[in-house]
Amino acid sequence: MELKEMKEAIKNEGNFKSQTYKGFKYEIVRHEHLGHLCGYLHYTPKNEGERDIIENNFHGGITYENDGVIGFDCAHATDLSPKKIEMDEKFGLGTPTFLNPEYRTMQYVEDILKRTIDKLVDRKSEKQSYKWDFEQLEQIKDQQKEQSKEQAIKEYARLLHDENFVVVSNERMQELKMKERVLSKIAGRMVSALENVTEVIKHD
Repeated sequence: MELKEMKEAIKNEGNFKSQTYKGFKYEIVRHEHLGHLCGYLHYTPKNEGERDIIENNFHGGITYENDGVIGFDCAHATDLSPKKIEMDEKFGLGTPTFLNPEYRTMQYVEDILKRTIDKLVDRKSEKQSYKWDFEQLEQIKDQQKEQSKEQAIKEYARLLHDENFVVVSNERMQELKMKERVLSKIAGRMVSALENVTEVIKHD
């Protein structure tokens, strides 16, 4: 893109843009002296995973971070701006052709910001999906426990029916145990009395 075309494009696209996309606010600002664009996302990465997403999707990586705003600029070796072209011409500087430098438009910067937001939203959705899967797994485990209890009760009932067992309450069981202890004591006394009678008979 020639300098004249670049200046015309800059005139048409303006120097500032602010939008909200998928709940994320972003801004695009033109550097007042050099003429290149900078993209800013009003967001603080929550962890290294989110920071990596931003770093890998921002043009040239993260070059600004302060007070809840993180951003990048389009002033790298592969970028062009009106001031860079003017300075190159003035001082006889040149950019290696293999770098294929080009002017980064407002649309280009906006696409990068939206793509970064998409990646962040996708990551959050994946984490929510994992959470939902875990909660669903817990529900399945609880259901299996209930089913196991029901199956155990059915097996117990079947066993009682097949073997003609008699089911008694805890109170009735305590009553039977008490009677058993009383009968045991009576039987012990009867045995002792019989032994005494036997001894008397022997001596007679």
